[in-house]
Amino acid sequence: MAVTIPPITRRDALKLLSLGGGAWILVACNAVEPTAAPATPVPATPQPTGVDESAHVAGLEQTQEAQLTALPEIRGLKDLPDDFMAGRLTPLDDFYVQNSNGTASLDPLQWRLSLNGMFDAPAEISLSELKRYPAFEGMRTLECIGNPVGGTLIGNTTWKGTSLAALLKEKGLQPGANYILFLSEDGYETSVPVALALDERSLLVYEMDDQALTISHGFPVRVLLPGVYGQKQPKWVVSIRAADRDKLGLWEKKGWSNEATIRVNSRIETPKLRQTLPAGVPFHLTGIALSDYSGIQSVEVSIDDGITWVPAELFPGPDNGVWTLWHWLWADPQPGKYVVIARAMDGNGVAQTASGTFGVLDNVFPNGSSLMHNLSITVV
Repeated sequence: MAVTIPPITRRDALKLLSLGGGAWILVACNAVEPTAAPATPVPATPQPTGVDESAHVAGLEQTQEAQLTALPEIRGLKDLPDDFMAGRLTPLDDFYVQNSNGTASLDPLQWRLSLNGMFDAPAEISLSELKRYPAFEGMRTLECIGNPVGGTLIGNTTWKGTSLAALLKEKGLQPGANYILFLSEDGYETSVPVALALDERSLLVYEMDDQALTISHGFPVRVLLPGVYGQKQPKWVVSIRAADRDKLGLWEKKGWSNEATIRVNSRIETPKLRQTLPAGVPFHLTGIALSDYSGIQSVEVSIDDGITWVPAELFPGPDNGVWTLWHWLWADPQPGKYVVIARAMDGNGVAQTASGTFGVLDNVFPNGSSLMHNLSITVV
């Protein structure tokens, strides 16, 4: 039976318009002309004063319709599971939360970000000052290094924040600095190479899902970096220190990866473990896949425990930092017991190999898991 896909609201459409076609968009205080987003974040042109706002909105709506029409065609879209397209974004209430030392509570009016170490001079910046910098907004997927095979410690949403690179450079980051050390209000520490901190996609974010960060997600400010696990993207950040040498953080001292680069991984969304399917009724296998910023080159599906494989159709995000949705139509399931496996390959040609089933912290230490998700189902 066909499944009805929820209609896309005007707000959703405008979000698709603003996010599709580029990694990040600079958000101006005034309205901006609806131009295609560039591949890298560059300032948008502010809307001149005196422009007819109604004409501007009408132009947005026309462009929005064109954008929706241009979305990749997916065979059998009307028959896909309810949340396939909705799976592009994770609802805020469902977005995973991981803490190491409880939850920090900060007064946004009193919050200050200290920049110290190898800068021309120590500096402090308030939240209001941070928000005066050009703001970048876009989708990004966040995953915990401890996310097990088929696990839920992963989510995708929109973020808004300030360029970390621009801030570091403006505050006089010295040429001899090789590492950036982050310290959070809860005492959490971690460090990254200066090249990652200076990446144009590295941000200090203060909003997610079009609203201020919640306390559990790092209010008022957290770090958002490309291509690495959440371990390297601390919440409640209060200090940034530039140094000539590395310093191991909380989890790194316990043996977890110091690079924490996201490994290629995928998850089967439908069917569910031990689900029973009706014979002869077409069924869509669906899921998500993520890697470092090399992206997802392919996803393959097996229904016979890895003996044979078929390519899934991919529905990538606006850039490689967003998970890829995938699906494969099982046209004529026949009675029997099946083991379903998903196998992703990243943009560098690195593929998942061995398979595993869900288990808390199974096969994730110390680099994160890249095992193929597999599950058993029955067709009757």
